[in-house]
Amino acid sequence: MTKHEGPTSSELAAIADEWPVIEAGLAVVMAECRLADSPDEIAVRAHRRAVAALDYVTRRVAPSPVKVRRLAVRPVVDAAMPAAA
Repeated sequence: MTKHEGPTSSELAAIADEWPVIEAGLAVVMAECRLADSPDEIAVRAHRRAVAALDYVTRRVAPSPVKVRRLAVRPVVDAAMPAAA
């Protein structure tokens, strides 16, 4: 049985290279949680910004191609909410 000594320097470097994608993905998940908790227009806009940031990072910064799954998000309108003017 061999002792696991942790990630190598090259593995740590690969993680560091992908960190912007990981961070942007976490921001999308947080925005989705906010959207699930309170599906108002502000949450919808925050989600759109997070998805756009993830898209940018995956196209411009990521060391290798990353597939981004997009969800169609529509705000839920509560009957008690006043209509937008």
